[in-house]
Amino acid sequence: MPTHNRKPIMSHYSAIGFDSQNDDAFEHLIHRCIDHISATYEGKTMEYHRYDDESGAQLWLNTDKHGNIRAVEPAYHAMTVQHVAIQGISRVDDDGTAEIHLWLNGRTFDGDECSDGDYPLIISVPNGQLLPRKLAGKTTTARLIAIADDDISTYVDATAYAATQTGEGSIAANAVIPAGMFTDSGLPRPTAMINGTVLSTACKTNALTGQTYYWCRLATYGMEIEAVYPAKAFTTPPQAGNIISGLYWMTGSIDTPAKA
Repeated sequence: MPTHNRKPIMSHYSAIGFDSQNDDAFEHLIHRCIDHISATYEGKTMEYHRYDDESGAQLWLNTDKHGNIRAVEPAYHAMTVQHVAIQGISRVDDDGTAEIHLWLNGRTFDGDECSDGDYPLIISVPNGQLLPRKLAGKTTTARLIAIADDDISTYVDATAYAATQTGEGSIAANAVIPAGMFTDSGLPRPTAMINGTVLSTACKTNALTGQTYYWCRLATYGMEIEAVYPAKAFTTPPQAGNIISGLYWMTGSIDTPAKA
């Protein structure tokens, strides 16, 4: 049986309907995904196996050449597009994942540095060995996904949110703070605090597990972005116009930059 080394990714599997109570249940879930793999890609030292659920949820299973599972990465098939400038690859791990340093809405570089853009973000991608060569210094499009745990706050509307922001240090209803850029260890992490207005929402059912989760398209500072949440994150279903505030694991896909 393949072994796996699962990195701690908060509780983000439940945000796409892959909640499990213990390691044995998680192993069983992995093998159910293996039986329904949608696509396989060859990297330099890794193979990437992607399970595509009917609900849009995805799991990437990264295996070494011996068939050992090195990473199990949650994702979602997003359709919302953002424009980004790639500052660089922060890290490519030995499990095949990578972290990308980008600038949202960046379009210009001054040497090696993006000279415009709204704010920086670190995102994690499951398929690090499949990234285009010489990605740094390029502008391209991306499909970012914000994956939440169950520690979020929901407000009826912007007025209700504003009523909670008193005194110094208030944060706008539509705001992004690249929290992963500021860590005690000094190592960047693919996390961001996002306040956003719900534009549309749906309750999704993972076809493999039967578990439900929520999908929302949010309007926030500088972009629209899709986000997914565990069902237990909400006491009542989210609705258009709500403000959702929380810390998210940032992932997504990067499109191949157009040739100059």
